[in-house]
Amino acid sequence: MARPKSKNELLEQAQVNFDKLWKLIDSMSAQALKTDFDFSNDAKKKNYTGLGIRTSEMC
Repeated sequence: MARPKSKNELLEQAQVNFDKLWKLIDSMSAQALKTDFDFSNDAKKKNYTGLGIRTSEMC
């Protein structure tokens, strides 16, 4: 879909995408919903504390 050009188009597209997100979440198993996020194998993400601070900058 093209980028929204008005506020109403933006709100409509946001609602469509939000509905898609909930549809995806509703299709997930209970086990998948309870599973913790694990970024230990992702070099780009594992160096962050979750606050946007690199762990190497904390010294």
